Amino acid sequence: MSNVQLPRRPRRRRYWPWFLIACAVCASALLAGTLGTYQWQYQDRIYPGVSVAGQVAGDLTRAQLAALLVARRDVVLQHGLWLDVGGELVNLPLEVTSSDPDLARVPVSYDINSAVVAAYRIGRGGTLWSQLIDPLRLRWLGWDVAVPYTIDAPVLEEILSSVLAERETPPLPARLSVNGSGALELLAERNGVLFDHAEAFASVKRRLASMDTSPIPLRMSTVLPPIASVETVDAFQRAQNLLHTSTPTFVYEEHHWSVDRPTFLTWLEFQRVEEAGSRSRGPVRLGFNTDAVTAFLVPIAKEIDVPPQDAKWRLENDRVVEFQVSRDGISIDLPGTMRRLQEAYLTGVSSEIPIAVQVAPAKIGTADANGMGISELLGVGRSNAAGSPKNRWHNIRIGVNTLNGILIAPDEEFSLLKALGSVDGEHGYLQELVIKGDRTVPEFGGGLCQIGTTVFRAALHSGLPITQRQNHSFRIRYYNPPGMDATIYDPAPDFRFRNDTGRYILFLAEVADTELVFSFYGASDGRKIEVPDRAIILNSIASGPIRYIETDDLKPGEKKLVEKPAPGGNTVFTYRVTYPDGQVNEQEFKSYYRPWPETWLIGKTPSSTDETVPPVSP
Repeated sequence: MSNVQLPRRPRRRRYWPWFLIACAVCASALLAGTLGTYQWQYQDRIYPGVSVAGQVAGDLTRAQLAALLVARRDVVLQHGLWLDVGGELVNLPLEVTSSDPDLARVPVSYDINSAVVAAYRIGRGGTLWSQLIDPLRLRWLGWDVAVPYTIDAPVLEEILSSVLAERETPPLPARLSVNGSGALELLAERNGVLFDHAEAFASVKRRLASMDTSPIPLRMSTVLPPIASVETVDAFQRAQNLLHTSTPTFVYEEHHWSVDRPTFLTWLEFQRVEEAGSRSRGPVRLGFNTDAVTAFLVPIAKEIDVPPQDAKWRLENDRVVEFQVSRDGISIDLPGTMRRLQEAYLTGVSSEIPIAVQVAPAKIGTADANGMGISELLGVGRSNAAGSPKNRWHNIRIGVNTLNGILIAPDEEFSLLKALGSVDGEHGYLQELVIKGDRTVPEFGGGLCQIGTTVFRAALHSGLPITQRQNHSFRIRYYNPPGMDATIYDPAPDFRFRNDTGRYILFLAEVADTELVFSFYGASDGRKIEVPDRAIILNSIASGPIRYIETDDLKPGEKKLVEKPAPGGNTVFTYRVTYPDGQVNEQEFKSYYRPWPETWLIGKTPSSTDETVPPVSP
């Protein structure tokens, strides 16, 4: 049987995989082309679906978005926020103005440029696939960018508290009172009606974050008094018994200060004893009011207190020599004296109360100062206060005298606010008028920013690292050129730098004609310092139309100029220090100044509801 080969069936070629691949390639090309066209279409604009603080940003150029956000920011800062207090709309101002520019400030600052840059970058980062898909995803899902902002919390809280306090009734505890015949009486407690200040401040911050000017609803709640009458029976009886005893006498060395009975009776108050580890309220006892006792002791302290005196130096013939020896100080220990009064007098041990004192040793002793190695000038800072009014010059000179001769220890972070100490009338400072909303109030501190700016410049030219610095809210002529100033205000902002020279630094401060000259002396380690003569002005913003603020402090229609116009804008400069080992410390200082319009106070014109109707003659 022969082998017969059957003809083979021709093999069918499979074309469908290639067809699918071709379709996929065409679809991808079509998609890539479509998305590429989409990206090209928006190459200079922000993708649709993006918003900034609720502001629609899609289809806008960066310049257009920045203009819209600047307009919103200016509305917020110029007109403030509105508080809804039981249906009454109350304005919360966000600008503090003053006849002294050092005291004028804006407690809120927005970084518009960063928000615009962030909005533009959305959909343009990550992998190639995400750059293709994200722009389309934004159309359906959207993306809101927050505007970075900073607030000067103490100032803003102060403004908010002053607005709320006018509409609150604080609770009053059961308390002692002295009647006309000199006898003690018990006054009953009273409930209070207060706002939740923490919640109100949080609401204000949320509105500021979104630049939202819609009214903020606030609620008030009843607050029980801290001490009720029924809890004071025993303490009141003890107070009655003291009417038949001798009053306290404070003693220090051979000196005696007796307290007369009318004054003594005003010191007595009810106090709650807090028991450690107990959740229940402690009992009520008889005690002394700290503020009242302190007011009595303050004049005594002036007789007893001796401030510590550090060893200081001055320069003669290019050499640093000692001009003040060190001396330990003595001061009244107020808490310790209060404890002695409470423990000795109220327990009947003695009516003579020894005044407690504490020793405040000098930070720098005379012997220590001689070996500090201060040998050469590190740097000088200058500013010109020409044209300053009398009160401003007075405050500047007090600040200069306070700082002159200070020694800054190695590795110490120098705090200007700490070095200046208390800025009040007791230390010789004068007040200036500050406008908060439609109220004009006196405030200390005018002129001290001249000192802050001069110290900033001295630290720069000495090659010291700056650890805390904030520019003024607006441009001030005393600190030209703009961008190289530093503002201070107790308790914040502060100006700080660190002494990283490894040796002590001597701070010499003086006023030469109208110029402040601050010199830092120490021992140079050979570092090289690069400080520009002036900051770069990135842009300038016109000051805007004249602003009028109504006030009750002037006669109706009377006007008073409180601020001259100043343009706003942004500045920047780079500060570079190269150390002997080759390390480089580079700091960039950016400043934003709000445009400040010419500002006038104008006396309120009485409304029809304010006018009184003269009596009709019979």
